Amino acid sequence: MNLLRLYIIIGILLVLPSCNSETVFISSSTMENNEWDYSNIITYEFNITDTVNSNNISLFMRNDLDYSYRNIHLIISLFNDDLTIVTDTVQYEIADQYGRWTGQGIGDVKSNYLRLNDVVTFPNKGIYYFSIKHGMRDTPLKGVRKIGLEITQNQ
Repeated sequence: MNLLRLYIIIGILLVLPSCNSETVFISSSTMENNEWDYSNIITYEFNITDTVNSNNISLFMRNDLDYSYRNIHLIISLFNDDLTIVTDTVQYEIADQYGRWTGQGIGDVKSNYLRLNDVVTFPNKGIYYFSIKHGMRDTPLKGVRKIGLEITQNQ
C-alpha cells in the first residue's frame, strides 16, 4: 500500500511542472545558407494580454560544426510602441573548454536552449517586439542554422 502511494505522489510531482506554464509565444527563424549576417536583425512580434503573471523568456539556437566558437554574443531588445523595455548584450557558452558542444542533438547539429529571464512581467497589454542580432566578429557568422524565441507564462 505504501509503495502505491509513493507511485501516486511521484506521478503527481511529474505532472505538476507541466501545468505551471503556458506558452505565450514561440517562433524561430531559419538562416539562409546556415549563415547569419550581422545586419540581419531577427524581430519577433507577439501580443501580451496578461500584465499580472510573470513570464520566462528563452532563446533557441541550432548550430552545426561550421560554427567555430565556444560561445555566442547576442544583442537583444524588447520594446513596444516607442518604449524600449530592455536592451542588453548576453553571452552563452555553447561548448565546453575542450570544444565539446553543450547542446542536444545527434551528429553535426546541436540545439541549445538559452534561458534569458524567468521573471518578466510585461507592463502593458498589447503588441511587443523582441529583436536579436549577433555580436560576433564574423559576418556572416557561419554554422548558425536557426534562432528562436519562446515565452511561457508562469501560472
